[in-house]
Amino acid sequence: METNYNYASSSSSQEIKKEDIKILINAQKKRETRKEQKCVFCRNHNIIISKKGHKNHCKYNNSFHIDTCKPCSQTRQRQKFTAVEKKNNYQHQKIQSKMSSIEGYTDTHYINRTRAEQKCKKCLNHKLNITMKNHLKDCRYKNCKCERCQDTDERRKHVKDEAKTHREKMKIKYEQNDSPRSLDSEYSNYSPQFDRSVSFEDFCHTVNFQKSIHSNIPIEIKNHQFFYQRPMSPSEMEFFNQCYNFPIITKPYSQEYYSLDTMYPSTLRELELQNDTFNDSFDKNVDENMLKFFEDKFSLIYIDLKDLSEELIDI
Repeated sequence: METNYNYASSSSSQEIKKEDIKILINAQKKRETRKEQKCVFCRNHNIIISKKGHKNHCKYNNSFHIDTCKPCSQTRQRQKFTAVEKKNNYQHQKIQSKMSSIEGYTDTHYINRTRAEQKCKKCLNHKLNITMKNHLKDCRYKNCKCERCQDTDERRKHVKDEAKTHREKMKIKYEQNDSPRSLDSEYSNYSPQFDRSVSFEDFCHTVNFQKSIHSNIPIEIKNHQFFYQRPMSPSEMEFFNQCYNFPIITKPYSQEYYSLDTMYPSTLRELELQNDTFNDSFDKNVDENMLKFFEDKFSLIYIDLKDLSEELIDI
């Protein structure tokens, strides 16, 4: 009997250990995926440091520095007014919980609520729970000068000032640093315009170059920020928008043939394009595998229609 008892206890202890290990693994995964908070005062000075265990050692989180530094003083004021608003909201929720225990009391706002919505802080100061959407102009306490509403106005003002200083700082930083994304020297001064003077070779070369940028990038860094910091110029945007926005036709080779003819009308073709081009007789006359056409400045070009249709679908 003793051996059986010992065996049962050891098996149960093993099961407990397995459960504990699973709990620890899940907790570790949550810690890894959780967004770690950063020190706001260090971030004002372009230093990214974790907030955990850093408050007592932060060289910017002291009264002397905060009085002399404008961004840090704005951050401190925002923290103060946010703390006051949280305290007022907690008291309001406490009152609501007490009132809900009374028979016959119902708070209509909490009935059938599916998600958290932003509330008007000034109405919350006066014990009214109203959503912020389409409410700011009609708020009855918009110009209220009570102590709580003044704190709310001050907090909003400091948030706006803080966002403004941050935008100005990022603008200066962006202007000082050259954009890391740049085209090759061949295309550095190239600003294409969509007109009849653009050659077919330049168009194909430019589109293939733009495709090769992303096709040759590893998947791990394909969505990295520096690939999207340089915006397109208006001329480039107009050019590529007009290149890609062709009307959709059912046949893939007809679509490509139509787009090429729209961009580069040619005097020498095997088949003349007219309004009744895209019908059954045209589809029979055109070879399903290859399409031949002439350009004024180039020799005969052979295009694989299947590959072109796949490229159009990808675009």
